[in-house]
Amino acid sequence: MDKNFIDQVRNFISPETISDLSSSTGESTTKLEKGFNMSIASVLLGFASKGEGGLSTILNQAKNHFVDSLDGSVSSSPVKGVFNSLFGDANSEVVSSIQAHSGLSTSATNSVLEQATTAVLGFFKNLSPNFDIGTITQFLSSNKGTFLAALPAGFSLAGLGKVPQVEPIRPVSQAKAQFTPVKKEKGGSLWLYLILLLIAIALIYFFLRGRSEVPDTGVNTDAGMVDINSEQKVDGTSVSTGAIDLSSRELLKVTLPDGVVINAYKGGIEDKLVVFLKSDYKNLGDQKLKDTWFDFDNLNFETNSAVITAESKPQLMNIVAILKAFPDAKLKIGGYTDKTGTEAVNLKLSGERANAVKKSIEEAGRGNQVDGAEGYGSKFAKYDANAPESDRVLDRHISVSVR
Repeated sequence: MDKNFIDQVRNFISPETISDLSSSTGESTTKLEKGFNMSIASVLLGFASKGEGGLSTILNQAKNHFVDSLDGSVSSSPVKGVFNSLFGDANSEVVSSIQAHSGLSTSATNSVLEQATTAVLGFFKNLSPNFDIGTITQFLSSNKGTFLAALPAGFSLAGLGKVPQVEPIRPVSQAKAQFTPVKKEKGGSLWLYLILLLIAIALIYFFLRGRSEVPDTGVNTDAGMVDINSEQKVDGTSVSTGAIDLSSRELLKVTLPDGVVINAYKGGIEDKLVVFLKSDYKNLGDQKLKDTWFDFDNLNFETNSAVITAESKPQLMNIVAILKAFPDAKLKIGGYTDKTGTEAVNLKLSGERANAVKKSIEEAGRGNQVDGAEGYGSKFAKYDANAPESDRVLDRHISVSVR
């Protein structure tokens, strides 16, 4: 998949459809866009929550009623039957959740959900022209965490409870996103452009200054490593749906040596870790290996706890698959926090989170490849407790090192 799943499904909804819907409902296109994003994620989760038997029944229903319209275009026919099959008596809960988070009226929300359901069916048709259950089931299973991550915190989805409030943790891609060149809007002020450019340069300077304190390990960081100061034994990342814009990330299929294919993000931990493990990394020496860390970029914890959220499971299972494909590799897991709260609490929390990741890998059968887990609290945090959240989020880390 080269694009985010929402973008792919949205390809089956034409701009004219959104414009017409805006005219007929009186809702702004901004609200409708927001409603469509949540509706698409909700419908995909509805499909993903069904067993293979239930999924087969619904897809057969779709084929019988929409076979002529699912050839790459979006049907305007009602799809209430399919939607009702997905959520049953809890339909109203789904509608209410989308309405509450988008600001749409009830009638507009129902219209958006119908269009979104049809678009998802069109996407399935494109994914597998014959609606192959195995292909669609694999897609849904592999991306369930991504579907959840597209919904706002607190979103209540029938049968799945609420999307948990999660603590914002730094995503690997966030630094890159912060430094995206600012485009000058037509008629905008040149001074505003220059000020924004200076701010971006300052951000880059402070980010690189933090990394420049790291002695050169001689390892190509483009190959997927994060080089850190030898005193700083851990540098990782734990992210949450509240801190990362998944729609800006490019999905990637990573093929492992044993032939297993995993879904990941381009430049994410799986992508970089596999490149590293395929290299001649054992010749780097123990110290350089200890100073080389890979950041989780889709690992979430509930606020102030070590409870790993459901959307984090796919990435953890990807790490398990990587370990299975590279049986000689072992990982050290480390974590630390920002400076808010007491150090005793931070040390305990970072250790518990690192151990929670360790436990998940052990429960998946690869415990013999985990070379310990350790929490460092706020010992290595760069920003003060009263610093802006945009700074402090950079100090909350979970990562792994190859041993």
